[in-house]
Amino acid sequence: MKINLLTLSLLSCTLLAQKSFKEIKKEAEKGNLISQFNLGLMYYEGNGTSKDYKKAKYWWEKVAEKGNIKLQHFLGQMYYYGEGIPRDYSKAKYWWTKVAEQGNPKAQHFLGQMYQNGEGMPKDFIRAKFWYEKAARQWLPEAQYSLGTMYAKGDGVLKDLTIAKYWWEKSAEHGYKVAQYNIGLMYENGDGGAKDKTKAFYWYQKAAEQDVAKAQVALGSLYMNGDGIQQDIMKAKFWYEKAAEQEDAIAQFNLGLLYDSKSISEDKTQAIYWYQKAAEQGIADAQYNLGALYESGEGVPQDYSKAKYWYEMAAKTGDTGAKQALKDLKQMMMKK
Repeated sequence: MKINLLTLSLLSCTLLAQKSFKEIKKEAEKGNLISQFNLGLMYYEGNGTSKDYKKAKYWWEKVAEKGNIKLQHFLGQMYYYGEGIPRDYSKAKYWWTKVAEQGNPKAQHFLGQMYQNGEGMPKDFIRAKFWYEKAARQWLPEAQYSLGTMYAKGDGVLKDLTIAKYWWEKSAEHGYKVAQYNIGLMYENGDGGAKDKTKAFYWYQKAAEQDVAKAQVALGSLYMNGDGIQQDIMKAKFWYEKAAEQEDAIAQFNLGLLYDSKSISEDKTQAIYWYQKAAEQGIADAQYNLGALYESGEGVPQDYSKAKYWYEMAAKTGDTGAKQALKDLKQMMMKK
């Protein structure tokens, strides 16, 4: 992961333009904090010298130890992602703890993730929750989502869908797209409260507009079934296509169904195209339908070998219809 240095670079671009590498290095060695920062920046960017992330880190740590919070956070990222230096979770934790204790919500969230995932330390759900709450109460949507997920899964806390819903909705309100999809799902299923198709539609649409494929499928299905909204097959198709373009297998299968029926202009060629896409991703119903089209020769040259192949693929998943179709096809092929 390339880390953005723009905010740090802006602090010293004028000074860098006025002084040479040698001058800055000399001042840095005398303990000048600005020069130490600038020297680190020059090593990091290869400005006036060859790139050297280890030397950049060396000089930046000197500045960070004096309390520069932005640099402390940046060093945490360098160590966490292994940006030009060996990945070191312990040092990432060291720097992010310093920043988190000064109230920075992003560092608090990063730290919470490290404790939850056990990165460089044993898993500690209590500390993860502590830091997530700190960041969530500062309205960081990622932290609100992470905190909600702990309650949704029961990770280190008693499973509580009502609390999960509360935090996911807060995150969704701040534009976090994964939370928008999940809160839509909760409203559709009635998890953590009463079912509300109107709110489900609202949040699915928000997430779908941010290109969340699962939300696009869910929104398409609401339109397809007229579930809580007026049925609109063309809008269903629109959203299925959006998700299918992102290789969502369910969306691809649903598009195949649309083209295979009279819901829109029937087009067996398109049906086969989308069934094949979904079938190749393991969707048993798509495999079965594809087999049936090859067997019948609808929209494609009749091909019993391909029909047999796709029936077999679906049958392997336990699909009883595919097992019977495969049996019937084999008997027919033997007679011929």
